[in-house]
Amino acid sequence: MRNKKAIFGTVIALAVLVPFIAMNATIISSGVHADPILSSGEEDLSLSVQIHTNGAPKIEKAWTTILNRFMDETDINVKTYTGVNVNTQLKAQWDNDNPPDFVFIDGNGLSDAAMVKDGKLLPLDEWFLTATDFDDENTKLSALIDSSLIPLFADGKMYQIPILRNTEGAYYDKAFMDKEGFQIPTCFEEMMSTASAFKAKGVAPLTYPGQYASYLLWSYLMPAYAAYQDQEFWDGITSAKNPEIYRDSRFKDVLERFERFVKDGNLLNDTVNYSHSQSQSAWFNHKAAAISNGLWLEGEMSSSLAEHPEFQMYFTNSPLRLSSQPETSVIGSNTVAIARYGKHQKNALKFATFLLREDNQKTLVEGYNYLSALRDFDYNDCELTATAKQIFDTIAATPNPVYHRYNWGTVGDIFNTVINGIAEGTLSVDEGIERIINEAKKQ
Repeated sequence: MRNKKAIFGTVIALAVLVPFIAMNATIISSGVHADPILSSGEEDLSLSVQIHTNGAPKIEKAWTTILNRFMDETDINVKTYTGVNVNTQLKAQWDNDNPPDFVFIDGNGLSDAAMVKDGKLLPLDEWFLTATDFDDENTKLSALIDSSLIPLFADGKMYQIPILRNTEGAYYDKAFMDKEGFQIPTCFEEMMSTASAFKAKGVAPLTYPGQYASYLLWSYLMPAYAAYQDQEFWDGITSAKNPEIYRDSRFKDVLERFERFVKDGNLLNDTVNYSHSQSQSAWFNHKAAAISNGLWLEGEMSSSLAEHPEFQMYFTNSPLRLSSQPETSVIGSNTVAIARYGKHQKNALKFATFLLREDNQKTLVEGYNYLSALRDFDYNDCELTATAKQIFDTIAATPNPVYHRYNWGTVGDIFNTVINGIAEGTLSVDEGIERIINEAKKQ
């Protein structure tokens, strides 16, 4: 095994965060590819990985630390493609069946639904049946991972391995709210009743990044659907298998609640056109009381938060639920996948398993401020920010946690346009529902 100094030098050369490294990839010939995991090149101690990062130093450090460990312990040489734009930069390689061996399913420019449909990802069902813990061959991986986090696709196969879990909701500056005497709403009735107090002081009740309307969809609307506590209804909506589910009165009711909220002038002006950074800036500067976002928000705003320690970032579950319904968190997963045409599938699977080891889970949890994908994980040993602790405590205490497992293809894209259309007043609820139904019929 190489000494640590040599390994560290390799990491600096290969795992440093350089988006344009994609241009230096080795080209392999196209043609017929073997599908089994025991395909060619398995004795080669090489691996290529694609990891989208959002520029947050803690996240970059987390991945570099884990890659160092992996190369140190396995003697596998890892070539890393990473950065904010890595997904778009490597698209041509995926299209030409010359992809990296391993991909973190995250960020813009990457559609896991399209990758599955186009046969770009390796089915993992057979492997998962016998896969074991990285350090203990007597412990099945399926016993360690919360199986509710495994995404379900239309063909019923497993293509992704969960490594983290997350949720989305509403964020406030609690110090600002307390100073101004504002109440943080927890349900729709409170959301409507507190709105006038915000507006009276020139503060919009809510901002969201209209360019990424999915932030609002999963922070506010989807938890409101999950709050009905009807698994069949929830599965129907999130899978899009039966388009008629979107005619259910409960589906319409949530959209009408959102429409009522926006028609009362409760969205920040022009937020429908905002980027994620514009909405973050508006919220941070108290132009809006709340922002819809995910657990990645703190990492993206780490510099601003460090410069303003008086800002007290505070998380709540969706306030779009009715007061008669339980507080609800929609739990999703951050996953990794193996390229179907990758050259080093065994090494890629070994790395995926390595990520689920407790020390690496700790590194990822601390880097992302996300929850672990492991069933039993002790957060007491993690170095967490005050915000992360508050979020984790809130999620742990939520009486109705609901898992988001299904992939509904392009239905989510249309749902996002419907949200923006309602927000702008250019689309009625009924028109929006018909658009969603029409898109679901295409899946």
